[in-house]
Amino acid sequence: MGKFTKFNHKVCPEDVPFCLDQDFVNNATPDNVVEFETTMRAHLGGGGVLLSGEGFSKLVSAQNTQILPGHQKDLTLESLQGMQDCFDMTILLAYRRYFEWIVSAYNSLQKIRKGRISYEWPKEGGHYYGKDDDTKYGEGPDVRGDGGDGDDALEYDGTFKMWYEGLHDHEKCHNCNYNWVKFWGAEHHPTEWTARYFARSFPGIRTKVYNLHQEGDIFSNFVCQTMPKAEDFCAALRRGEGEPVPSMNPTDPFEHDRLAVVAYAAGLITTEVPAPERRFVRKKFLEVFPDVPSRPGMKYVCPREEDLEKLLATSIKYEKRVYQKYFSLPQGKKEKSRLFKRLELEQRNSFDEYKRQKKFCSWDVDYIIEHDLEIRNWFKELI
Repeated sequence: MGKFTKFNHKVCPEDVPFCLDQDFVNNATPDNVVEFETTMRAHLGGGGVLLSGEGFSKLVSAQNTQILPGHQKDLTLESLQGMQDCFDMTILLAYRRYFEWIVSAYNSLQKIRKGRISYEWPKEGGHYYGKDDDTKYGEGPDVRGDGGDGDDALEYDGTFKMWYEGLHDHEKCHNCNYNWVKFWGAEHHPTEWTARYFARSFPGIRTKVYNLHQEGDIFSNFVCQTMPKAEDFCAALRRGEGEPVPSMNPTDPFEHDRLAVVAYAAGLITTEVPAPERRFVRKKFLEVFPDVPSRPGMKYVCPREEDLEKLLATSIKYEKRVYQKYFSLPQGKKEKSRLFKRLELEQRNSFDEYKRQKKFCSWDVDYIIEHDLEIRNWFKELI
């Protein structure tokens, strides 16, 4: 089992047999394509190779939807296609319920990251992103109906509500970041879209979909259910041998960053000296206010109830289709009916728990800055 690494193959973890340049997936060149193919062929006849990375899904999706400019043949995709002549290849995809996936996608795409508009402090007030440069987006529509020049459309408050409303209607959120989400329409679950795109790019390839919603730890289930010729490895995991099972990568919410930007826009963080870095403000704020949701009078911005009902209905519909296409089902009609009723009930209960935990909601940061005097004064005294 190898690893794609950003170390540019100069540093490779000791417990990994070989490392590959991550740029092979993200920015392929003739040199790293040759390196990849040489490394892969060295393993012919000596066992299987497992390649894992989100970039592969983006790669085939971009190629099949022709969203990227130029529509030129991708070096990475071409190299992987050539591997079909050398290896018996299987595509392994994970399935996660859509309502969980979409919240995770929102957090991943909208969180503070270097190179994004949200990374720096806003130049002219505004909310989470403020107003972007008109030369980048052009004049937008008069979304507020006030006769404006469309500049209002570029203001985004960073909430899940606005991001989700603009998911398939970008006029509602010009400044939202959708990145790889734009490759998948509303007709299918993202896992099914990706499976379809792989089938187009790799004719005849096998596809396995791994269900994240099952008992047991994710890593052991993955090894035992999807990896070929891994019986001994699976048995060792079941016996509890080896290192502890890796934990899932936790979601890192960015509500504190949204709050800091609103405080900055309100003039509470002085600009008479260089403004502190965002991560510094976040760290200090978390030390003093570790549990903002428990504060008296806390308010949220949430999607409309009818939008949440549509989201749940879509998620239930997707799950049924994914099960019918990729998972083993009972033979009898009554047994199938009972299965889908049970799955729907499980999903409704899980969805209700998401609502209870406010996972579809975002802090009303404007309200907090205006009404929570302790937080407001803390920002004033930060510098």
